[in-house]
Amino acid sequence: AEFSRGRDINLLYAQLRLFFPVVTCSKPRSSRNSSIEAFVVCQGYRPPAGFHPSQLRALLADAEEGAHGADGVIGDDYSQRCLVPFVACGDLSGWDADRSYALDAPPLPPVQPPIAPPYKTAVELARAGAK
Repeated sequence: AEFSRGRDINLLYAQLRLFFPVVTCSKPRSSRNSSIEAFVVCQGYRPPAGFHPSQLRALLADAEEGAHGADGVIGDDYSQRCLVPFVACGDLSGWDADRSYALDAPPLPPVQPPIAPPYKTAVELARAGAK
């Protein structure tokens, strides 16, 4: 499932571990590094003994309330935190959306250049100073 990595990732991880022994957070290489988007992969579904799907709402509400510290802030108790495995996946030779790459062919000029671009004077001054 897709989710946004954030400060409550430990809560999500703990909730999923109630049902799955193996929970891994992953991010495809094709996804921008600056994006907080990631995916969670859960393996080996094993619900708790006596669990019925209708109990899920109450179970998740209790887990969220238990995650708050004494002052009501999530994550103050460092002894309760766990290390969430995170895997960057995908083809390691793929394109990175946050990088620029050299072209194999010469670039083509635009079909219709701007008529009066606001940066025209700055470009002309820069070219004149470079000569």
